[in-house]
Amino acid sequence: MFIVMFRALRDLKCARHFSTAKCSGGQIGSSISTYQEGFNEQNKVDSSLGLPIGRLWKPDTGSGKSTQVPQMLLDDAMVKGSGSLCKILCVQPRRIAATSLAKRVAKERRESLGYSVGYQIRFDSRRPTRLGSITYCTTGYLLNMLHSESYLVSFSHIILDEVHERALDLDLFMLFLRNFNAVDDGGRLPAPHLCIPGRAFPVGKHYLGEVIESLSGFYSPRALSLRYNLLPVTNRSNSDKEGIDGDQHLQDSILPQSSSSIFREEDPLIPLGLLCAVICYVLSSTKGGSILVFLPGLRHIMAVESAVRNHGKMLGCDFSDYSRYKILQLHSNLPDGQENFSTSITIPDVKFVIDIGKVNQRIYEPHSRSTRAGRVQAGEYFALFTRDMHNSFRITRFPGMMREDLQQTSLQVKRTVSSASIQDTLRDSIEPPDEAKVDLAISNLQLLRALDEKEGLTPLGVLLSELPLDPCRAKLVLLGVIFRCLDPLLIIGVIGGDQSLFYSSADQETRKDAHRARVEFSRNTWSDHLSMANAFRATREVWYRTGRAAAFEFAVSNHIHFDRVYEVLQVARHMLEILAKKRIISCHEHLDEHFQFGGASLNTNSWRTPLIKALIFHVMYPNLAAPSSASRRRYFTETDEMTHMSPSSVNSTERPRSLFIFNSKNKPSSGETYFLKQTSHVTPLAACLLGGRLQGSGRRICMDSWLDFLVQANEGTGGDRAARLLIELRKTIQMVHQPLYPVCSVWGHQLTPDH
Repeated sequence: MFIVMFRALRDLKCARHFSTAKCSGGQIGSSISTYQEGFNEQNKVDSSLGLPIGRLWKPDTGSGKSTQVPQMLLDDAMVKGSGSLCKILCVQPRRIAATSLAKRVAKERRESLGYSVGYQIRFDSRRPTRLGSITYCTTGYLLNMLHSESYLVSFSHIILDEVHERALDLDLFMLFLRNFNAVDDGGRLPAPHLCIPGRAFPVGKHYLGEVIESLSGFYSPRALSLRYNLLPVTNRSNSDKEGIDGDQHLQDSILPQSSSSIFREEDPLIPLGLLCAVICYVLSSTKGGSILVFLPGLRHIMAVESAVRNHGKMLGCDFSDYSRYKILQLHSNLPDGQENFSTSITIPDVKFVIDIGKVNQRIYEPHSRSTRAGRVQAGEYFALFTRDMHNSFRITRFPGMMREDLQQTSLQVKRTVSSASIQDTLRDSIEPPDEAKVDLAISNLQLLRALDEKEGLTPLGVLLSELPLDPCRAKLVLLGVIFRCLDPLLIIGVIGGDQSLFYSSADQETRKDAHRARVEFSRNTWSDHLSMANAFRATREVWYRTGRAAAFEFAVSNHIHFDRVYEVLQVARHMLEILAKKRIISCHEHLDEHFQFGGASLNTNSWRTPLIKALIFHVMYPNLAAPSSASRRRYFTETDEMTHMSPSSVNSTERPRSLFIFNSKNKPSSGETYFLKQTSHVTPLAACLLGGRLQGSGRRICMDSWLDFLVQANEGTGGDRAARLLIELRKTIQMVHQPLYPVCSVWGHQLTPDH
């Protein structure tokens, strides 16, 4: 765990650089229940508060870093008579952490939330009213406020919590802070590195070899073999978060004879039988405490619960006895799913942690997971991997800047540091991203017309950088305004990414019902995007006509994620407010008989499915897949020869043999096939008119040197002439289309209310 604190942001502008230097630090009591009882060597920490501007603290999990350090700063200022000047901003990676920590600190200070402690997140705020204060916020909110210098300089301290998570927004914010224009080019300032031990209770760690020996001594070999043969193994990638897709099969044995027989390359993604045996072993050999099991994805959570419920009785644990056992699924795709158990929040009842050593990203963080078990009592940590494998993991998470799309980041860089190139700016980050990845982001932004050939922000790029969506989705919303189909494109843009509006389920029949609901909502459009948009619209109409309770029942009966519907509703309204403030749309949200965003005037074309799919394609290109001649199930893209539809897609079974756009490609850990996520059918004509660069030769047209089309003309029109006319039409559309964005920019910055 790491905390980076910057003191007196207005003074920080006088020093663009800071470095880390180790210094001795004091120990701080951990697992404390109140501020007054903890930090028994607070004065040693206080001695670092007067040191230069930047400092790095490395507290253990459970040391109270998120709740106590801000209070120490505020109380120290109050003692010195400068409490009214002490205004602390504490940055958290998640909304649930920001709100929960603010409530806890307010309770510790015996105050009501909003007095000296508050929070500021998207769609919700309880700002403190007192001059001396502590405000918790999210990284996304902080990055948006970076362009409001008057707001940021009002804080005397900024604390960046959970820096070890290496979130993209947090790394980017630290990069921008370091690159503020200096009034004085002073040299590097030393930043003390303060280590804060946090765990007062021991945690016993048990790696794979010891786990196997314990199980072998607890269960007979015959029982292990018998019980394992009844347990399926999930060894396919979490290529679909929405459901359990893929065949489940049996493996030869639950346990190898020795840990040396387990090889990293042969390790299945989820050793389900072994995991169930460990869960039941812990429950059978101990008397109390909760078990926290870390799994990489929702389908694995569901598979493990199904396995222990169906076969736990044979392993000595009857999970139908609800008075003894309670299983909780924790995932954002489930109702009331909250990631409290990841970081930031302490769970007092957890005594045992079982870790399979895999996550849904190219990262791993074993130390933090082990400390989930030792915050307020002694605990046990069971690692289903070897010690050597543990030692090979990264200390911190894989940086978001090295694994996430950099289009939004590149726009933020140009908006903040316009004079420097994107490559040069990002090269100064803590762990710079691959230059090829940055080049790809720049190329895609130029394809969107957000950047010009010299990396300068276009009027469209300025507009996209000011909208709280990634560039592709933000442009989709603007296209909705221009082409008068705002409602569906705003909904699709807000949902975005690979998120689904539909529930997942471990039950096979329920999964089939959910898939049928998706297909029904698609209304023969062969589009996952329109399926979700139609599901949202249907739920919204029930809500507005008959109330929230009826909408909730409708959503549940149709396998729709109601909490996500509510979130989309909030974000969409927020987007409308932003567009209205920029005078791109009317200042008032008008609703017609269908309750559409923007009212009737901005939705005259909202029921024209070909237009909507063509506009989605326009912003998502080059994410285009074409049918392969080798197989009816296979598709090829610009970079991959073998891809398939995701099993959760409405296009997984029946679809036309044509082009499909997709949000992303996921590749299983084993195998060479990519699965296309969130797909929509698009016609060849729409692809030619709104896609990549065209080159023609006779009747043949080639897009971006990889996708060939053969033009078939009507009677009386030659194929060669039809191909030339198609290319000319494409040029005309570009000529008419491109000037619309400067007009939007003018609307947003120069028009008066009378226009």
